[in-house]
Amino acid sequence: MQARLGHWAVRTAIPCTLVGGAAWAWDRWYGARVLSRSTRAIWAAGQLALDYKWNFQADRSADALSALHRRAAERILHVCQRNGGLYTKFGQALALQSALLPPEYNKVMQVLLDDAPFSSYTEVERIIVDELGDSPKKLFRTFEEEPVASASIAQVHRATLHDGTAVAVKVQKPEIPRQIEWDLRVHTLLMKFFEWAFDLPITWAGAFVQEHLRQEIDFVREARNAQRCAQAIADEPRLRDDVHVPFVFTDYSGKRVLTCEWMDGRRLADVDALKAMGYNMTEIMKTMVDLFAYQIFVTGFVHCDPHPGNLLVRPHPDGPARRPQLVLLDHGLYLQCREHFRREHCQLWKSLFTNDHHRLTEICHQWGIREVGMFASATLMRPYQQGQSAAALSTPVSAQDVYSMQLQAKERARGFLMSEQQFPRELILVARNMNMIRAYNQALGSPVNRIGRMADWAVRGLGADWDEWPAGSSATATGSSDMVDARAAHASAAATGGRYLRAY
Repeated sequence: MQARLGHWAVRTAIPCTLVGGAAWAWDRWYGARVLSRSTRAIWAAGQLALDYKWNFQADRSADALSALHRRAAERILHVCQRNGGLYTKFGQALALQSALLPPEYNKVMQVLLDDAPFSSYTEVERIIVDELGDSPKKLFRTFEEEPVASASIAQVHRATLHDGTAVAVKVQKPEIPRQIEWDLRVHTLLMKFFEWAFDLPITWAGAFVQEHLRQEIDFVREARNAQRCAQAIADEPRLRDDVHVPFVFTDYSGKRVLTCEWMDGRRLADVDALKAMGYNMTEIMKTMVDLFAYQIFVTGFVHCDPHPGNLLVRPHPDGPARRPQLVLLDHGLYLQCREHFRREHCQLWKSLFTNDHHRLTEICHQWGIREVGMFASATLMRPYQQGQSAAALSTPVSAQDVYSMQLQAKERARGFLMSEQQFPRELILVARNMNMIRAYNQALGSPVNRIGRMADWAVRGLGADWDEWPAGSSATATGSSDMVDARAAHASAAATGGRYLRAY
């Protein structure tokens, strides 16, 4: 009997070893490590789910819950660092979600906001030859082989054109096209797993997010996005002097190579360096909030990845000393909002600030949202109560408020939507943008009334049509001393840029 078992073990072990070795070799040398990366992610997700299922209990001490969150964040960080690519991008997003996630995530994941691993010059040269038809040494007067920066899907090399113009050459990492589809399949699998493990309805949003993530690896599209963004900024007098989008050299760009004007500047995350240079951080934050609020509420064409590596501050080329100019980089992930959604979103923010709960409820129900108060809190990223004044919306948020919001979201998430089909998918990426802006402002000590400035732009986005403020709305019916007549206020806002909201 033992002999038979021994022979069976040998006969089984040999083919298993051969198959396993072949799979490893394919994964290592041809498959861009998609099997090992996917296995690593799925294994960590299982550990994460079990840990939370067993240990996330209301009766646990604060120290025990903090340790749980830190273990989970460190597991995720390990996967993101080992896997790279889109995993780095997912981790960067988590690092900027301090309003929604426990602080341990923000602390642990901050390391991903720095430079990612880079590819060799041999691989960079091969991609440039494939895309542009010649080697970088011939296409450019100079080309630095060592990258100056590396992100999740590409790295940047400094170069000069033959006329002496300094440029940044963004080159896609060679494994990205092969990895992205596997990564997105694992993303789908993990969402289904967490939906089952935590009874949260999240998989319905996956297809929309993945469609936009795929667009990031097409640098031709990114070039068009950058040009369109630059034109929109030039069309807005309040922004055109304070925000710059680097010029794209399309003759030196392709699907995997993007050549832009070189920008000298400090990253927005380098707060100490910016202050040492004499910049006013409040003015910088005002510009940043205005820029993205303009995109969200006025143009509907929204940059959805404003993480610290994509925002630089430089001395204004035409301004006085210490006048900052914001430089917006990386235009791969954009969202074009549907016009009716853009206007309804403006109306929703206006309703929040005028205490028009009736209109707020109407919009939420049109969007398939049952939990109006919970959605309002998520939108403002602070607790919302029907009847509160606009002034109350700008008061500081305590850690206890944030914790209460998290518990409320966990308990009521399953009943949040009445209809997944009605929910506007644009909100998924718009919320990503708004969360990142809130994180910046909070990291700087909240020098800017972010909510108030965004409401100003929401009013601008509605234009001068008084019909946008119905005479019978609750805003006009309340008669509260901190409200003004809604129709007259809207006309004033259209004429003056919406600043009347400051008076609330």
